[in-house]
Amino acid sequence: MYFIGKVSGRQTCITLGLAIIIATVLLPGMQGLAAMVVTCAAIFILGQLLKRTLGGQTGDTLGAAIELGELIFLLALL
Repeated sequence: MYFIGKVSGRQTCITLGLAIIIATVLLPGMQGLAAMVVTCAAIFILGQLLKRTLGGQTGDTLGAAIELGELIFLLALL
């Protein structure tokens, strides 16, 4: 089984920071920030589950995490 390379903490912080800025600028009030927090929590839980069960993420699980993140973010906006 092949695993994707590691993402540094710096890359994660930059990407997350940009996403939070975009969400708070484009969405009214704190709704964007709240949706980001819910999404990040869900993806963190998924990442921990994948690390425990598979030993990391594969390309397929990364794609699933992206799709799941989009769905959770949109549902959190409702």
